[in-house]
Amino acid sequence: MALQKDMTLTDNFGEDITLNNAYIRVDFVRSDKLTALARVGIYNSEMRKYETRSVPFTPTYASGSENHVKQAYAYLKTLSEYSEATDV
Repeated sequence: MALQKDMTLTDNFGEDITLNNAYIRVDFVRSDKLTALARVGIYNSEMRKYETRSVPFTPTYASGSENHVKQAYAYLKTLSEYSEATDV
């Protein structure tokens, strides 16, 4: 499971880099009863990681709720930066 969309990132020299069809993957999720933190990797089409982001969200523990990785993807899609991303 991952997301995909064109993204513009800023490199260490302040230059913008456009990644066509960037691969957005939740690498792992750390959680407790109240909060969760998703570590999100941004990769190019050759799977070279360009950036890692930490995205906090509130996990759900209701009966039948999805695992926290799936919840992280669902939450990412609610953010404006990832709203146009497609599932891959």
